[in-house]
Amino acid sequence: MLNKLFSLFSSNNKKTDDETTPLPTVAKLQEKIISELLYDFNNQWNEITLHFEYFKWKDNYFKKYLSGYKFNNTEGQYTLNIEAIDAIVELNNEMSKNGNEKWTWFEFKLDSTGKYNFDFKYGMPPLTKEMLEGAGEI
Repeated sequence: MLNKLFSLFSSNNKKTDDETTPLPTVAKLQEKIISELLYDFNNQWNEITLHFEYFKWKDNYFKKYLSGYKFNNTEGQYTLNIEAIDAIVELNNEMSKNGNEKWTWFEFKLDSTGKYNFDFKYGMPPLTKEMLEGAGEI
């Protein structure tokens, strides 16, 4: 059932005749993140965005985010639930398997046509950098 829901919002989803074909783990985690982001919206949106940072500094992980949505002429922010945050952390761990570098932040955008994009980035994330500079850590 989630494969059907996900196919409505997936620009990278390859359709198959066999809906029982399992999605790769990364795709499943992206599906989970998207479904958690959509959970409270009840189709009341034209665009959903998320800037999420997951950065390790001196043995501490920083999780920071900016969220946004647009609906007609209204813009606002939303709160990530714990399930979405857990799926994001799990996605980071899954993508870094086999010696791949862990991303430290990403930009996400989903529009009402179902087109979406995760843009993973590396290095010092901007919100974390601003916070550490303000605290005199860097």
